[in-house]
Amino acid sequence: MKKRIKITEQQFNNLIKKTIGESNVQNYPLFIEHWENKFCKSVEILLKLGNSPDDLIKKIKRISIEKQENNK
Repeated sequence: MKKRIKITEQQFNNLIKKTIGESNVQNYPLFIEHWENKFCKSVEILLKLGNSPDDLIKKIKRISIEKQENNK
């Protein structure tokens, strides 16, 4: 009999990074697919709630720029 263990997304994320290493995450399509699906669902909800596509694009760009600045 198989058992299911429920974990949070943060626990999932940490588990994957510990297992495969943070620098190798891009080599694992299932991990990427998981987060792409989460992203798509979030965008659909935000658009239904009235957010404009342009505002979402600006937020994504801002997050990307902040991440680049933090990695310097």
